[in-house]
Amino acid sequence: MAVFSYSWVDEHGHRHSAVAASESRAQLERKLDLEGKVVVSIGQDRGATSAVATPKRTVGERKVPRRELSELCTFLGTLVRAGVSIPTALRDFSQETKHPWFRYVVEQVYLAVEAGESLAGSMEKFPRVFSEELRGMVKAGERSGSLPEALGRVRAHLDWQERLSGDIRQATTYPVVVSLLLSVFVLYLFSSVVPGIAKILVDLKVPLPLVTKIVLLISDLVKEIWWLVVVVVVAAITGIAQGRKRSEGFRLAWDGMLLKLPVFGELNSMIAQARFSQNAAVLHRSGLSILENLELCHGLVGNAVFARALSFALRDVREGGSLAQSLRGSGIFSGMAVRMIAAGESSGDLDRSLDHVAAYYEEEVPRKVKRVFAIVEPMLIVTLVAIVGVVAMAIFLPILGMSSGVRQ
Repeated sequence: MAVFSYSWVDEHGHRHSAVAASESRAQLERKLDLEGKVVVSIGQDRGATSAVATPKRTVGERKVPRRELSELCTFLGTLVRAGVSIPTALRDFSQETKHPWFRYVVEQVYLAVEAGESLAGSMEKFPRVFSEELRGMVKAGERSGSLPEALGRVRAHLDWQERLSGDIRQATTYPVVVSLLLSVFVLYLFSSVVPGIAKILVDLKVPLPLVTKIVLLISDLVKEIWWLVVVVVVAAITGIAQGRKRSEGFRLAWDGMLLKLPVFGELNSMIAQARFSQNAAVLHRSGLSILENLELCHGLVGNAVFARALSFALRDVREGGSLAQSLRGSGIFSGMAVRMIAAGESSGDLDRSLDHVAAYYEEEVPRKVKRVFAIVEPMLIVTLVAIVGVVAMAIFLPILGMSSGVRQ
């Protein structure tokens, strides 16, 4: 398929330029004539030929910040609601965005839509940019004739995801930074400071109490194998990431362990249920069936245990069972969520029930995140004080013993 650049004059005498994909120049001329455009010139854009079908490999496919996607949804929804065609809105946005990769993506989507593809179908060429849930909502909006409303729901959902991620980042930044600094401090303390002081004590032939001997033993061990500790930590992190990626059994075991952790287990469960309820509410409101909804939500909860429960729920609903009963049988969804979903199923108002569950978790998850990490911060401080206190005691006890011996 060739891509042509053309210019036309509107009813006010203003000249415009654009590009369009078409099988031939004659076919494009007929199309523009049917649209009532007064064409001034048409020429084939050699550099853009077949650009619709094949993305630039030199650019590399990668994700786009949620903020950019939210701006696209706002821009498209506003212009389409005002009567502007989707191709024109896409072309205008590609000229507005400052993100180079996203500009290229939107240009390719524009060319595909201009060639006659649906907006959701055009987005499928970039699965890392436009997630499956986003494409599903857009597809439902196109199918029901309510694309501006669907884009508005996508934007609201992206904003919710950004707020949740922001709350988690804000709450975890301080503990993570303190933990890293604490690890570096302990490594330096036991590999450099303690050995120097130990040498002085040994040269003075001071009797060493038990706590000092233990600290010196740890110091010698750290000094000898600190590199092995670093290697083991890096290997463990890499191994866990690869295990979750490649093995379903490992992913289930690891995510199940995360749900059983003291303090953090409940938080992980709430985050997974928040993702399910929010995604399910948005998708159901967009017009997707409950089966399509569960199929999409399966990959969006971020926890393999919850994903498996939703897979079982999909099977049960497909066989005529109840969604609420299936979720209750999993034993991992909260009683409140199950009761709300059961009420929605019985009343035929499932989207409103899902909205209530999503609204609850939207308020509760940020509070829970802050409460959990409010506990973590003092624990880190106490750990730091305890380490420094033990090392100080190990150093000063021999000195005190030596000074008391001198006085005698």
